[in-house]
Amino acid sequence: MKYCVIAIMMIVLSACEYQGKHQSVEAKKVVEDMLWVENTTVDSMIARNIDSKPRFLAVELDGNVKIPGLPKNLCEQVVESKEYELLEGMSEIVYNNEHAQLRVKTREFAENYNKRLKQLLSDNNHFSSAQAHSSYMK
Repeated sequence: MKYCVIAIMMIVLSACEYQGKHQSVEAKKVVEDMLWVENTTVDSMIARNIDSKPRFLAVELDGNVKIPGLPKNLCEQVVESKEYELLEGMSEIVYNNEHAQLRVKTREFAENYNKRLKQLLSDNNHFSSAQAHSSYMK
């Protein structure tokens, strides 16, 4: 009986160690994938994306796509038209402190980017549909 308990404890400890290594590898990949926010400006990203689709930056929260910085009615239209790019690493899972900090920076970047892009598109009447344009102007 004593040996069975020891064997079970060894299996549990091995599984926990494996899970910890797996999470640290996954956390490292997520953090690496998010480092773009440290070296990119809103203006440079807009210059690259202004004439392409998807245009807006989005996050997924509780299974719903959100477009930070846009009013709800416009957010719904952008999601419906699929004119957005989902940002990696923004799920509900937070791996470590560095990931948490990058999530904040990425969300702030997305909000600033989307607001600026909305303004530019509004100023230039650069919309994919009359309905989207009329909603922007509200």
